[in-house]
Amino acid sequence: MLTRVRVGFALLACLLLVPLGVLIARSFESLERERDLQHASVANRVFDEAERALVGFVREEQARPADEYRNGLRPTQPFVLGYFQVDRSGRFELPYAQTGRESELRTAVGRFAPPPAEAPLQKKLAEAKSEPAERFADAGQAPGTARNVQSLDLLTDRKRSAPAPEKRQLRREEEAKSGLSSSTAALERLGEIAKSKARDEIVAEADAPAPSATFSRASGGSADAARDDAAAQLELARAAEPPAANAPARAASRAKPEIASEPIAPAPAPDLLAARPNIAPSRLSGERVDAARMLLYRTALLDDGVPYRQGLWVDLEGLGEWLRERVLGESELRDSLELVLLSAEPASGPTLPDGRFIYEYRFAEPFDGLQARLSMTPLGDGGAARYIGWMAALMLTASTLGLYALYRTSAVAIHFGERRSNFAAAVSHELKTPLTAIRMYAEMLRDGMAGDEAKRQEYYATITSESERLTRLINNVLEWSRLETQQRQLAPVAAPIAASLREVVRVLEPHARALGFELRLELPADLPAARHDPDALQQILFNLIDNALKYARAAELRRIEIQCARSDDGVAVRVRDHGPGVPPRELPLIFEAFYRAGDELTRKTKGTGIGLALVRGLAEAMGGAVQARNAPEGGLEVELRLRG
Repeated sequence: MLTRVRVGFALLACLLLVPLGVLIARSFESLERERDLQHASVANRVFDEAERALVGFVREEQARPADEYRNGLRPTQPFVLGYFQVDRSGRFELPYAQTGRESELRTAVGRFAPPPAEAPLQKKLAEAKSEPAERFADAGQAPGTARNVQSLDLLTDRKRSAPAPEKRQLRREEEAKSGLSSSTAALERLGEIAKSKARDEIVAEADAPAPSATFSRASGGSADAARDDAAAQLELARAAEPPAANAPARAASRAKPEIASEPIAPAPAPDLLAARPNIAPSRLSGERVDAARMLLYRTALLDDGVPYRQGLWVDLEGLGEWLRERVLGESELRDSLELVLLSAEPASGPTLPDGRFIYEYRFAEPFDGLQARLSMTPLGDGGAARYIGWMAALMLTASTLGLYALYRTSAVAIHFGERRSNFAAAVSHELKTPLTAIRMYAEMLRDGMAGDEAKRQEYYATITSESERLTRLINNVLEWSRLETQQRQLAPVAAPIAASLREVVRVLEPHARALGFELRLELPADLPAARHDPDALQQILFNLIDNALKYARAAELRRIEIQCARSDDGVAVRVRDHGPGVPPRELPLIFEAFYRAGDELTRKTKGTGIGLALVRGLAEAMGGAVQARNAPEGGLEVELRLRG
């Protein structure tokens, strides 16, 4: 029965604790996603501000008139090391350069921003069209995108690497198939769409012709020729420019502007220099020179119709300081954030610090050769993780304790029921044994089977002993019933206990002698009085001695010792046998109702299981206490303490 109950409770625990564990795990997972989303939002905001600052700087430089490079200029930002201009013949001009950096700038321009080639126009256009549209198809992280490099585990605060790109893509595909999407993925997609639109608008603005572009109609020429010449020069300028990552989007914005088709009167032969339009310079492109500097350059057509390479030299360390100041400024998160510039390859960046969230961002053109790394200390979550942790611990503890309490209650009830059943069987057996003996000897006396007077006296003594045993058994059952229902009322009085002890020994000595036992009573002369109920004290001693006679029958020394001694607050009565004792693990249980040591199927001793329980109940009802221990020399010793 108890095995089935255990199996049932195990299944109930699984049905309750497994969903609870899953709910707690999902709560922590949701909290961790929310925390990652919070840090990703801060990182995207920082990167957006950095991109916006760079876009403003690029717009400012892009709007600089082409002829200003001839007249001399001064940088608007401290990280600009110099400006340069070089024509297709290689003639080099330095409108501005920091002292001592002229030769470095010439070398860098020669390597990374060479002058426009002198190839024919048709060849330039063919080469421009044949170049790949995506420069960064295999470069890993696309320009204008951010990625999570390192997160922190919510529970352990240990660093956790971000999932690989293929795993993120696989997760997105699974979410798309299932129709679900996490908030983090949705934020990333919205950010990509917004940044893509912003870059397209910047490209369209940079590629559009100057608002003041006009066509000069010279006599002897035609408007169509001037228009074709303007378009050709525009394609020439763009052919010398490196293609960008969003070339398809830019190609749509490069459509030839529509010209009014109304008839134009014939004009004289054009002056080629006068007929050439003022075309806006190409947008800036970027090339990284080394770990500390990069070049920004463009192609421009001046009044003489010659294409020039114009640009500026940028100090990356100064650019990083400028970005940190522009983006972070006096923000309250300034002490929690650290923004550094890296090269495009992550391997060239610094070692990832512990205990921080790390995000990397690749800038859009013309700074697509740069990456920014943002590391931030964990932002406060308002104690949500601690709150969920405490609630989870409380729920698990309450569920576990509740299940355990319910199981223990059921187990105790089942054990108690089994003991009651065993008690009924034991009482039936205990009643049957003396009744059988009494009936047998009574029939023998009735039928005159006793040969002499000695035999008759023996039969009379056996009948008397068995009837007394039956009386004690019935009294125990009735006494236990009255104690259990709290109907037993004792009247303890302070009196000597010697008389009660001698009476018990007198009554039980014949029965003990018949079993081969010796009862030894030790009574000190100066034994003080103790509060007790004489009938209850005799019943306690009857049960203790009877219990010793049962369990010490196999002992070599068949002796039951009843010792009395003065205690601190009264009198101590000890009943000791020399039997096998009680196993230590069962020693605390022997005073429980209906408990009997050993297995019911293999037990050799008789008993009802209420004798020692009745001993404890009567002792406590008199204000005393009882305890048992295994004697060092062997056997069980039960001590009854009575107050003086």
